[in-house]
Amino acid sequence: IDKKLERFDPIWQAEHGTGGQRYRYYDKTGVAKWREWRGVKDTFYDYTQWLNNLLSMVQMVGSAPVPCLKGFWEYRWMGSYLGTFMFIDRLFEGYRGYELRTAHANMHAIVQSLTKRIALVLSNDKRLGGGPRSDDFIPFDEVLPPLFMTGFKGLIPFPLQTLPEFIICDVDQHIEPYYIDVAESYGLPADVCSRCAAETGVAIDDAFPIIGKAFLTTNMPCNASECTSMIQRRRVALPDFPVTLAMIHNEPGAHPYSTQILKDAIAFIEKEYGVKYDWDELFKYARLMNEQNTIELEKWDYFKTPYSPLVGIAETLYRLYAWASVNGQDPYFNKVDRKVIEIMRKAYEEKYEPFGGRTRHRAFLWGPSAVYYTDFPTWTQNCWGINIVLN
Repeated sequence: IDKKLERFDPIWQAEHGTGGQRYRYYDKTGVAKWREWRGVKDTFYDYTQWLNNLLSMVQMVGSAPVPCLKGFWEYRWMGSYLGTFMFIDRLFEGYRGYELRTAHANMHAIVQSLTKRIALVLSNDKRLGGGPRSDDFIPFDEVLPPLFMTGFKGLIPFPLQTLPEFIICDVDQHIEPYYIDVAESYGLPADVCSRCAAETGVAIDDAFPIIGKAFLTTNMPCNASECTSMIQRRRVALPDFPVTLAMIHNEPGAHPYSTQILKDAIAFIEKEYGVKYDWDELFKYARLMNEQNTIELEKWDYFKTPYSPLVGIAETLYRLYAWASVNGQDPYFNKVDRKVIEIMRKAYEEKYEPFGGRTRHRAFLWGPSAVYYTDFPTWTQNCWGINIVLN
């Protein structure tokens, strides 16, 4: 069957001069005319994962239909999440075999986590009428690792910028210029980091969900530039504690100073929320994060070889979200890491080369998502034969 239908494979078409990935799209759009044919087995697997992500979306709306509808009405950024399916399809163009499986395992972890968070936040957003857990959230700047706040049993650490800026700029890079324009129209100078400018615009546009009793801000780069924290303090209007950590990490006084700041932040939350910190609860989640870090280091050993099936943006987005937003709080991510590392071990034993061994180079990429299109690694792979093994 694969032999009879291979003429529909965009990779085969490109090699025979009869088409390619670009021909699947309506001109000058990101809208595909049909799904990518990858052979019977891989096309079927890819479609089941599409359904899996669709199920997460349905569960999100089903668990909070009215708050989700209000969210679409209230927040411009909510509409951009409707592009998630096309976003994922575009990221994994040309993926087959093991690399397709590791990519979908990682991406679905993000989708199922985000959809649950969106439903939970909108159900308790005070802008939309609030909910039973509105005061259980601890909102904080997204560059603060949430792990240290897991010691507050019963509270929900939540990086405030994740939904309206941090994640959505990867899915839809047409949404952020609006918020950047809001910030600059307010009279603020252009910022060297588009993330900071967009966050400021989100705050001025009153597009942050209002949750929790207090807010943790930070001086950590780069999201603290352009007075971002001060603008957010004014617009969010919650009691806040600035977690001003030492930036020169190897100075003798840096570690004791930063440790004390974190302790002061814990004391601030205890006072504002009327709860006590539970160190056993912290270490429960720290063990999950330690396991993920151990597996991550093993992944890097496979990245050194030509036989890593975890490649491109599938590696980057997952690690970025798993560390910055989840940070040990969700055991499902440990389950995904165990599954992916098993595939990587098996691929190495089989001397399996991703993309049929057709890539000419393996490369590391330095590029935060604020400054390039998220499917840039996919473009380099399909058009130039450059396999981005680590970002």
